[in-house]
Amino acid sequence: MCQHRRGVRERGWIHGYPAQTGNIFAMTTKQICHIRSLELLGTMSHRDMLRALDAMKVAYPELLFFAPAHFYAVPGKLDPAKRGQADDRPSKDLTTLYADAASCFAALGEEQADFKRAPAIRMAMRAPWPEEIASGDVMRMRGGDTSGHFKYYADDPDLWRQKGRLVDMTVPAVEPRTILSVEYNGNRRLLHPPPHLPNEKAHPPDSFGAAREIDSLSQFADVFTWYNVDDSETAEFMTTFKRLFNKQITTRFAWYDPATGRYLDRYRGRYKQHIGRDLLAWLCHHPGVYAGISSVFEDIPDLAGRLVGLGPAPDYKAEVFLEEGLPIDDIDGLTAEERDRLLRRHEKKMKAG
Repeated sequence: MCQHRRGVRERGWIHGYPAQTGNIFAMTTKQICHIRSLELLGTMSHRDMLRALDAMKVAYPELLFFAPAHFYAVPGKLDPAKRGQADDRPSKDLTTLYADAASCFAALGEEQADFKRAPAIRMAMRAPWPEEIASGDVMRMRGGDTSGHFKYYADDPDLWRQKGRLVDMTVPAVEPRTILSVEYNGNRRLLHPPPHLPNEKAHPPDSFGAAREIDSLSQFADVFTWYNVDDSETAEFMTTFKRLFNKQITTRFAWYDPATGRYLDRYRGRYKQHIGRDLLAWLCHHPGVYAGISSVFEDIPDLAGRLVGLGPAPDYKAEVFLEEGLPIDDIDGLTAEERDRLLRRHEKKMKAG
């Protein structure tokens, strides 16, 4: 069995071998595979995700898209008796393969609506090996009927080769959806802080104004798989996908007052936020809609405890407007220096043609 990042002793076994008395890191046979997870997350538009997948198709022309072996419902959206449990059901069609992500997304929408996943759609992609393509066997080309959900610590190189370059993912809805922020369950803590957090400040409903938020369930993108890093072809595939996925996301945010829409400050949160570039450009044209609404951490001067909406940074908005031939003089928060610099750069780009 493969050794994972941490030594884990569970039910009398260490990495799949009987635990020895004394030292938990007792010697085991030499590992053959080195297993790593690929996990990518972001709030993205449908176009953001498809751009990454289309770029993968260019890099790997043999790439195929299909229904995953199982669909999983969104936690909390299930029957109350099953709340908190994953609703794991098989797809009705494991034999249809699609050459592009858009076709696969469109075909799976109706089927997954019953699993509370729509409008975001779960699907899988895989680049089959040449011998699998030559065989014409659909199940071999999709890596079998399990979507690779065997234990990450399996130590059989042939098993990981059979899984191969396979990734499960969630692709966001075609059009961004919004929710009225003050009525969103996630804002309950902002309206009514829990008693065990005495430093949390309560924000009355009028603090939100008419602000709306992106519906994260419809615009959530995620990618996940386990793979053997000792397989150089598989490792290169995963590295390429991570690079192409990350090209579609950015951290160029700013804080705005939800009640007035006025610019407050550049985002300076302690944790990095990521959002798709296309989705952030969409927000540029929808003032009053934010990627999220929260309360500022107390260690940021002048804004501690302030209710803020997360939106595009002024210079990002200016870049979007310039590309679309729109004026940038009235962009809130854009300094004269930033405006002049962006105008010069845009003029230079246009001349270069």
